[in-house]
Amino acid sequence: MLEEVRITGLGVIDDALLELSPGFTALTGETGAGKTMVVTGLGLLFGGRADPARVRPGAQRASVEGRLRTDPRGKVAQQVEEAGGDVDEDGTLVLYPMAAANRRRERQPQQLTELARTEGWRIERTVDLSHFEQQGEYLEGTGSLVLDRTHRVAYATLSARTSATALNAFCRALDYRAISFRSRDRSGQPVYHTNVLMSVGPTLAILCSALFAKAADARAVSDQLQGDGKQLLDLSSEQIGELAGNVLFLDGGRAGPVVAVSTRAWQALSAAQRQLVELHARPALCSIDTIERCGGGGIRCMIAEIFLPRQGA
Repeated sequence: MLEEVRITGLGVIDDALLELSPGFTALTGETGAGKTMVVTGLGLLFGGRADPARVRPGAQRASVEGRLRTDPRGKVAQQVEEAGGDVDEDGTLVLYPMAAANRRRERQPQQLTELARTEGWRIERTVDLSHFEQQGEYLEGTGSLVLDRTHRVAYATLSARTSATALNAFCRALDYRAISFRSRDRSGQPVYHTNVLMSVGPTLAILCSALFAKAADARAVSDQLQGDGKQLLDLSSEQIGELAGNVLFLDGGRAGPVVAVSTRAWQALSAAQRQLVELHARPALCSIDTIERCGGGGIRCMIAEIFLPRQGA
């Protein structure tokens, strides 16, 4: 999908940025406002022949730049790779505001930079949100956030460890749209991390609508996920208690998506639910009973995703 077009020095347009969204886009304006130049720019962006006469008087050159988002496993990405190109993330490193002081000590940018260098990853920029700790506002990484990276949607259940202020700052910096809600566990306490009750894969989304504080929020999240092409697996609160929602979808290369799931979580699913998961991803089962019983977390909490591009790419 074409998300953004920047046109400079083309006809009546000096410098213009056009941001596009999914769905139908209507271009309106008075005569001479530049509608034709926008259409001309789109033509140039997708391989049309350039006409030097279209360069704006006084400008040295005209340029049209676009940003497109593709499915990393789709046909376009495959064609790019076959042509010798790469489809990568933009090399952003995010430093998150953590509620616990001992977790803050784990945040060591210099070590991250050195690790990226030795392992061949490229960091282009750093978004540091740690200053929100001074305001008592927290966003504890991909525990607080469940990201649909294809559709740029950030799902978050608000709690003492997931603040709307920090969430909105993240979304502005990384060009995501926030969908926030509140949820409560079976004892009536706020669910502290979003990845406890939901996970988003390429074609399957797992969630527990029963834990949403408002039915309207559960419907809104479900509608968004289904509108983005996800089939839904709605878990019970008892299954969430067995950490069945704390799973992570991974890229399995040409073999297709993989979902990391603990043995305990897998056993909590019904036979029909397991079949549904297997339609969308290959389960990678792992027994982590000690972590789940004593550490308070599931398999999703133990895996870090890396979306940095390779050096030289």
